[in-house]
Amino acid sequence: MLFMSGGPSQVDTFDPKPEAPAEIRGKFSPIKTNVSGIEISEHLPKLAQCADKFAIVRGVSHTLAAHRLGSEYINTGNRPLASLEYPG
Repeated sequence: MLFMSGGPSQVDTFDPKPEAPAEIRGKFSPIKTNVSGIEISEHLPKLAQCADKFAIVRGVSHTLAAHRLGSEYINTGNRPLASLEYPG
C-alpha cells in the first residue's frame, strides 16, 4: 500500500483525468498501462507495465473532522479512540 501523505497529487500520478477541463486535469500526460482502459502518469512507465498486479483506489472518504483522524481510520480500519492507539 502506498499512502503518500504529502506526496504528489492523484492527478499527477494515478488519476490524471485526461478528459477533464484544463483547470482540473493533471499537467502531465497519461500513458496506457497493460490493463485496458487504465491510464496513469507518464512519469510511472514501469508501474504501467505491471498494472495488472495492483489495484488503484481512486476515492476514499470518511466522516471524521480531521485529516489525521481520517488517515488513522483509513490505515487501521478502526475508528480512532482517544483511549486506544491501533497499529498502523
